[in-house]
Amino acid sequence: MCGKPGSSRGAKEVIAIHIETVKFEIKRYIALPPEWAGPLGQLEEVCRRLEPFRQGVAPETALSAQPGMDHLFLAVRDGALVGALGLFDPDAGCAEATALVHPEFRRRGLFSALWRAARAAIAPFGIKEVLFCHEPVCASGQGVADRWKLPLRQTELTLEHRGVIPAPACPVVLAPARLEELEALAVLSGAAFGDTPAQARHMAQAFLDDPDSGFYTARLEGVLVGQIVLRRQPEGLCLCALCVAPALQGRGIGRSVLTQALALAQESCASIFLDVSVENENALHLYTGVGFHTVACCRYYAMAL
Repeated sequence: MCGKPGSSRGAKEVIAIHIETVKFEIKRYIALPPEWAGPLGQLEEVCRRLEPFRQGVAPETALSAQPGMDHLFLAVRDGALVGALGLFDPDAGCAEATALVHPEFRRRGLFSALWRAARAAIAPFGIKEVLFCHEPVCASGQGVADRWKLPLRQTELTLEHRGVIPAPACPVVLAPARLEELEALAVLSGAAFGDTPAQARHMAQAFLDDPDSGFYTARLEGVLVGQIVLRRQPEGLCLCALCVAPALQGRGIGRSVLTQALALAQESCASIFLDVSVENENALHLYTGVGFHTVACCRYYAMAL
């Protein structure tokens, strides 16, 4: 999960490490600094030539539950970026970790050094669990999960839309969400996703505040029945946080919200995608029914802290 970086600052700490007589530095940042955006993109492309993964490393600070926490850890050798680890923490108790190391510097303990720096940084923030994100195309990531004997928590598919957008099944009206609707949206999403009131309120507020998110309410005959978010990301436009009031599910409302959101997205973006759990059979049926196709897979391996 990566988007437009938020505000950044200089590294507050540089950790020098020596691996096989080669000196590296681990730099810590809250968000991706502009001067490292180019080198990080170049490192990702080098790694993709060997393992064609999709997910990037730049942290999602706009949706962070801990905005003051360091989210990005860079391994630097002689001024060159050779490794990176990013954290995404939409939940105050859990963070997702994504990492990569330049192929020439693997099997030297560099990933372990990045993880030690990340673990030390998150320790004061009460995070109890980290999910290591790994795409099956990456043998190196699978190797870490196997060596550390991490249990598989969940598997998600990335779907991309292709083809014609179907007509909506019912006259749902989408409109940009407003601040005065925050509490109602938190109640709606909390009931639909099973989040606590605090989690639901935080995420609704984060979507409202995020300049890269188009947060939309869905109303039927003037009544709030659902929501959806369209987020700008480097890969294209991501559809997320789609939900319908539990009492109204199964009536075609979700399909109508989705198809209208697709029409909005298609006006401004060539690539439209979303992520969904392989266990969510109802959602998979909905998405494939309106023209989404699987383009990637990501596994989440859990580590208790």
